[in-house]
Amino acid sequence: MLGAVSLLGLVIFVLKMILNWSSVSRFFQRFFHQQAKLDVSSTVKDLLTRLSELSDPRDVYSFMVNYATETLGVLGCSLLLCDEKGAWYIKTQHNLKPLQFNLDDIRNFVSLISKRKNLLTKKELMTDDDWRACRCEALRYFVQLSCEACLPLYSQKKVIALLNFDSPLSGEFTAEWYELMQVIAVQFSQSLQNTFLYEKLARQNQALKQANILKNQLLSNVSHELRTPLNAIIGLSEMMIDGADGEMTEEQIAHLSLIRQSGIRLSDTLNALFNLSKLESHQLTLDIHRLDLHQIVSEVMPTLSLRKGIDLSIHLNPNTPGVYGDQEKIAQVFKHLLDNAMKFTKRGSVSVDAAKIGEMLRISVKDTGVGIPPEKRKKIFDGFVQGDGSETREFAGLGLGLTITKKIVELHGGRLWVSSKANRGSEFSFTLPLKPVGVRHPELSA
Repeated sequence: MLGAVSLLGLVIFVLKMILNWSSVSRFFQRFFHQQAKLDVSSTVKDLLTRLSELSDPRDVYSFMVNYATETLGVLGCSLLLCDEKGAWYIKTQHNLKPLQFNLDDIRNFVSLISKRKNLLTKKELMTDDDWRACRCEALRYFVQLSCEACLPLYSQKKVIALLNFDSPLSGEFTAEWYELMQVIAVQFSQSLQNTFLYEKLARQNQALKQANILKNQLLSNVSHELRTPLNAIIGLSEMMIDGADGEMTEEQIAHLSLIRQSGIRLSDTLNALFNLSKLESHQLTLDIHRLDLHQIVSEVMPTLSLRKGIDLSIHLNPNTPGVYGDQEKIAQVFKHLLDNAMKFTKRGSVSVDAAKIGEMLRISVKDTGVGIPPEKRKKIFDGFVQGDGSETREFAGLGLGLTITKKIVELHGGRLWVSSKANRGSEFSFTLPLKPVGVRHPELSA
């Protein structure tokens, strides 16, 4: 009988232990926490190390509440942030589940807690007369968020977050705990500020990408819509010059020639815009074959705007090593560079040379023209940039030729660069592969 009573008592004790497991767990957590001595210097070192190991700055939110719970020895933690409209919201929490969240009727408390840099505990709230005016609001805040303490985090005298803590494992907020919390709060504030900046830059970068997509769509649509009527203008003017509509006077032929030349110039500009939009959106495809550069340049020569007083010499021949590339695009590269050399050379010479360098062929287009000032050399490969960008500049054009040329060369796996001296001339050099390579997008691989 006595043994049965003892067994029954043991069963009842075990049941009580099971039903109160959370209390038992909390007891052991507090016991072991009291055995561990909080070390400020080692904790800060550990915090900085772990912050530096975060692969994504946006992971700092969950890291903060987890680390605070673990290191400060509290049962849970939650983080509140303020949006662009000034409304507070729960960003994340760890082991702390708010009962509800509505700060509409406790804005005075949030305003007051935001003005102080120190932690506010529920115990201090009930005993400090400074909080008497909004004590009820503050209690609603603590009850809503199921917390025992609230800490505002600052950056440049402006509150950027509210960190809420559940009760400490030690049973009370000790002086040692306050010291460690203040040190950690400084690091948390800095990390949050860095994350906010990262997110702002990410949003701006996304907006720029979207704007670039819209720009490319606009360029493509405009060039497509204008090329059809331009082709008609150019074609009809050529027919009239050839006498398709009857005999023309010399003055009429001169006027029609001017219309034709202006139409061709505008058509070339639209083609440049169209090609640029395709290059920047990575929609340009290459048809790679082994190329004869001598033949390509020979076919480009009749399309050049040759000027009197310029000696053009092409040092390419059938023995020049062949390269791999898209014939149409490489012809476009030569046309851009030779037209550019002719445009900026009033007298003197323009030459084309080639030399093998490892597994690449270096091609150089050299002129004795006006040259490029040092401060302009880094910008001439940017779109819509010329050496002289003023409205009164001598040479017309949008400044897209070198931009397109550079992108085409890079798609082939080569590179384009320039050396120049003001009033002494320029030398544009580019490389092309002697062996077949895949299409490359430098912007995507950077």
